[in-house]
Amino acid sequence: MASTSRASLPALPSMRSTKTHTGLSASTSRASLPGPPAPPSPARPPSPSTPSPPSSPVAASRNDNAFELRVVTLLLDIKAQVEHNTKLIIAERTKNREPDEADAVFPLKTLEEVDALEQTVKDVSKQKRLVQQLLHIGGTNLATTVRRILTYCLTQDVAIAFNWLGKGNGEKRAFSTLALKTAIFKAVQKNPLTSAASLAEVEAVMKSWFKHAADRNAGRQRRGNND
Repeated sequence: MASTSRASLPALPSMRSTKTHTGLSASTSRASLPGPPAPPSPARPPSPSTPSPPSSPVAASRNDNAFELRVVTLLLDIKAQVEHNTKLIIAERTKNREPDEADAVFPLKTLEEVDALEQTVKDVSKQKRLVQQLLHIGGTNLATTVRRILTYCLTQDVAIAFNWLGKGNGEKRAFSTLALKTAIFKAVQKNPLTSAASLAEVEAVMKSWFKHAADRNAGRQRRGNND
């Protein structure tokens, strides 16, 4: 009976086996647990940028002056080139221009020739022809252009017989009323170098030219006597 009872009893598990299984389970549980989170790294303060040194007022002024000098130099070069090109154009036109029978004959040597020209240029087409004739005389600036045209048109003896308004106890005739004056102004306007000149500016040069006409004549006489 004792042997039968021992045989029917189930076998107890080994303590060593249970202990080992329990140890594995514990280690497995520990391995599966997540570790503590890593502490956040402290933020680094931004590195201070090195400020650029302030520009010197003297250096800035020098840069401005240098820039202005370059601009002025460039403008002067452009102006000189334009004047040179205009001279070439006017010279080429003059060289290729054939005299025409309709051209007025200059310089005018007497007051009668002045009166005859005034009658001629009442015709609009002939006045336009006169303007083109005077335009080819040219000039690089306003004063030079007006003086060259007046010297081309009038002899000294005729020039001293005129002033601008004709004052002087009837001894002087008025140039301001002549059609020739209008033709000169139109010729000045067609010159590329003097096209911006106003009528008042052209008249100022004419007034000065007639005002000093007698002085120019006296100067020529003195030079002739010295010769």
